[in-house]
Amino acid sequence: MSPSMFSQTLPQGDVETWARRVVHLYEHGASAPVVHWAARHGLSVNADANDYLLTLRELAPSTKPETINKRSATWHREMSMKRLGLVGQAVVPDHLRSVKFVGLQFDALVSPEDFWEESASMHHCVQSRFGKAVTGHCIYFSIKKDGKRVATVEYTGTNVAMTEIKGVSNAKPPEGIKTAAIRFGREVLAEATATTTTKPEADTILNWSRPKPPRQWSVLNPGRLFNWTG
Repeated sequence: MSPSMFSQTLPQGDVETWARRVVHLYEHGASAPVVHWAARHGLSVNADANDYLLTLRELAPSTKPETINKRSATWHREMSMKRLGLVGQAVVPDHLRSVKFVGLQFDALVSPEDFWEESASMHHCVQSRFGKAVTGHCIYFSIKKDGKRVATVEYTGTNVAMTEIKGVSNAKPPEGIKTAAIRFGREVLAEATATTTTKPEADTILNWSRPKPPRQWSVLNPGRLFNWTG
């Protein structure tokens, strides 16, 4: 980039952040079209867009920052689901996947997409608990009121006790939601346990099948995998 072009691209705002993003792309091997584009629009894209930009070889100068933000969000989602997809999906009986209870909707989180969407919508890291759901030791539900997500709840143990509940951004859930979640575990899930568990020593919820994680499981960081509040 010529000195004259560089001077023309200097932003009016946070020059330090702009320079850090452009230099990061350059040092990590971004193509010339991408570096030039970022020099003009570096402060108009989300901070995590650099990861996506590094995957591009060509980028039209007329591309809008809003377009890059949307593509970056989609790319990050696909990467996350690909990682989570290494360990299959949670096994939840069909009749428990979506249950109405005391005026609330309890939707089970089953697939990588379910965990990703819940995490993104609620602004917490329940997606990092996906491995525990796959092994059958925990089950997770998204609680909705009037169609809006209000809490995410975790149940565990053969007695299907509620062990954790989080509202938006890990805050306490709205009044009455925790009480309803506890009742749901006792009156709905525990009832299902009583009718489906055949061995008292069963160590998985509702005695559901417990698939073995594939070899890729070993490459995941257990500390990060189970970090609910990350």
